[in-house]
Amino acid sequence: AGVLDSLDGGHNWGFSNLGLSDAEAVALALSPNFTVDLTMLVAVNTGAFISNNIGRTWRLLPVEAVAMPVSGFGFSREAILVGSENKGVYHSIDRGRTFSKRAAFSSGAVSALATSPDGGCIGLATAQVVAASDDFGATWLRCEGRVPRGVLSVSITNDGRILCGTQHDGLWVY
Repeated sequence: AGVLDSLDGGHNWGFSNLGLSDAEAVALALSPNFTVDLTMLVAVNTGAFISNNIGRTWRLLPVEAVAMPVSGFGFSREAILVGSENKGVYHSIDRGRTFSKRAAFSSGAVSALATSPDGGCIGLATAQVVAASDDFGATWLRCEGRVPRGVLSVSITNDGRILCGTQHDGLWVY
């Protein structure tokens, strides 16, 4: 049904879909400074959107159409990172006005991407690797051990710990 919001601690919920091209939300991220800048991202099957007013209205981000669908995104160092299910990782250093490809993970499928709550760490998963970066993607640390099958989502803590939610193999922690 799109994006739902609650202004009373979850007792009542309403729709926040004004400006979205469809209502099948697949990823959501809040700015590390959300309480101040009120900025959030949402991906639907047909595009990635940004809101600077707690989701009351949404604006389409200019991410290439071939990058859809989005597998995850987040905020890191005032930049926006977008993981594509088939075209690698994109980033914007101007708050979403323009996007370009990242040097690392510039092609192929990214199963999931997320940033830590403080925006200092990036975590991602592909079919071959789970990796983390604490320097805005300049270098990546590949996680030790087997890569889980069917990663649907990742979450990364401020200290770089990665949690991978999978379709069939449960929750993995690196």
